[in-house]
Amino acid sequence: MKTACAFFCLVSLLTPAQDPIVLSPLAGDNAPALRGALDTLRRQKGGVLILNPGTYLIGAQLSLDNLAE
Repeated sequence: MKTACAFFCLVSLLTPAQDPIVLSPLAGDNAPALRGALDTLRRQKGGVLILNPGTYLIGAQLSLDNLAE
């Protein structure tokens, strides 16, 4: 079964365009990499996160709150 790329576009009108953050699935828990990407989007007040196809194992809760305020 093919997994489509997931695009999370979080755009703020006050922030200049940022390079997209691109992640690929890792062996083991992907939560730390995903959390780091989400934290970067929060600091930038928006941006684009591209998840390459694959299976992402997540061993912790991730929050999408406050990504683009």
